[in-house]
Amino acid sequence: MGKSLSKALRARKTADAGVLQWKNQNPSMEELFEKYPWVEEMVLTMGEELLKNAAWGLWFRVITGSGLSMVDLATDINVIRVYFEEGQKGYGWMMLGMVLASMGLQLLVVVLQNGKMGWGKLLREALIVVSGLKPGFDAMRVVSNAEMEEHQVMDAKGELVFTKCAEMFCESIPGCILQVYALIQGGSGGQMGTKIFSIVVSAITTGMGSASISYDFDSDPEKRRSLPSFYGYLPDEGNKRTVMYVCMVLNSALLLLLRSIGAALLMLADTKIFVAYMAGDHLLYLLQKLVRGDFLYWMPVEGVGGLAFSLLLRVIVKTLTDFTGVLQLRGPGEMGGAAWLWTMFLALVAPWVAVPVYFGTLASNSTNSTAVEIVLDITNSTTDALELEESDAWEPKEADAWRLLGGLSAGWVFAFGVFLSLMKKKYRSTFWSMETSTEWIQSVIVLGENDAIKQEIFDFNPAKWKAIAPQVKEWVREGWMGWERDKPDWFTDNWKSRVPANWVPKEGKDEWKASLRRRSISVAERKGSVVYESAKQMTEVIGGDVAPRREVLGKGRVYIAN
Repeated sequence: MGKSLSKALRARKTADAGVLQWKNQNPSMEELFEKYPWVEEMVLTMGEELLKNAAWGLWFRVITGSGLSMVDLATDINVIRVYFEEGQKGYGWMMLGMVLASMGLQLLVVVLQNGKMGWGKLLREALIVVSGLKPGFDAMRVVSNAEMEEHQVMDAKGELVFTKCAEMFCESIPGCILQVYALIQGGSGGQMGTKIFSIVVSAITTGMGSASISYDFDSDPEKRRSLPSFYGYLPDEGNKRTVMYVCMVLNSALLLLLRSIGAALLMLADTKIFVAYMAGDHLLYLLQKLVRGDFLYWMPVEGVGGLAFSLLLRVIVKTLTDFTGVLQLRGPGEMGGAAWLWTMFLALVAPWVAVPVYFGTLASNSTNSTAVEIVLDITNSTTDALELEESDAWEPKEADAWRLLGGLSAGWVFAFGVFLSLMKKKYRSTFWSMETSTEWIQSVIVLGENDAIKQEIFDFNPAKWKAIAPQVKEWVREGWMGWERDKPDWFTDNWKSRVPANWVPKEGKDEWKASLRRRSISVAERKGSVVYESAKQMTEVIGGDVAPRREVLGKGRVYIAN
């Protein structure tokens, strides 16, 4: 049993997830933990130390995360070099733009996450992004159980997910499409291997990133406790989990290759066809979200900014699902099960439609050799040089395209079939669920088994649970004094600041105000500022006419002077 604990910890990023897997594999441990809770705490502590110090623990995961990211970045840079050497500068600049866009979106995440910590923290995090080591550092924070600081908008795991999604959306997906497009349009024998290698590395790296997101969320003990209807599909046996992880990697990698080939063929046939298809598909998805009252994103961003934020996130989520099939995105807060399944169907069908469209257009245009035409445009060289390029030119054949699509599609169907056969049966219905994010969020408070689960309601957009606000208010008023007495872990000053003033019972008002002051002072100390409870008090202390800067905390206001 001790050896199996070591294996469970190796298979997971965090100690609590590893211990949970180990406990589920050994019913006797479940009984022991229930009878003597301190034993579980002891095992968790040992697991945390083991993950930090073992060769296969913290540093292995950090090096792996950084290494994959750096290899993918290196292959992209190498392909950019090849494009410039071959005179295909347009492709080179586009690839470079995608890499920079990925870093830009990651920098935006850094600003949102650490914007209140000063320039020193921001510059340090920005350097990590520019170096390409951001995924590795995020992985280190997750493994070392780094606590979410008060100023941050998401925990370490959330930041890791956003970083991976930014990289996939801005670099991996468009970069793979562009490289396939350039390869089909005309490749030279001497450089084709480099280009194909870069495409394969991008697909595998994207597949691993996609699989890690889904795997980590499902195996997270907190997620399983708070949303047992969605999380928990991974079996308890370690060997089955390994097979399922491999299947998830293959599904995402193969889907990206399939979709990239289809997209490249449509653009080569007629760019307007590709643009019309993608725009129409996304528009239909957004319209059904609007019709069902599910357009607003679940994160607590309101107002006009919330609408823009929701539109951006919905487009990103739809694109990621289209090209990578991230299983986590089938959740009601993202795509929704039925929409995810329909998207997978279209994703598999679209490349098969693109092949006849491309080769039909090719035949109708009576094009003898697309590759030769590109060489003519790029080189503008002598006849001897042109003949040399013609001899190395590669032109795709329709029969080869059908065979390639057949192999990739069969691989995807097989891997997904194995995944479905191994997952816990009761979770298969999540793939065709019609539940909206509004229904899902409201069920958190209605169906939550305890206060630790119900308190998460304040993590969501208030517009999503407006209909049950009276129930939430009643729950807060009834439980407040008990929470003040018992001091549960989640009942922090930060959580209290999100509760409206008129929801707090009279007996708890003084402590609620004190918690706002404590949080305000904490904010001020980080900013090198002084906090006052009113503008009058601030002017009396400082003297003269002072324009107070207000900072809203919950429904209260504090006045800060630098």
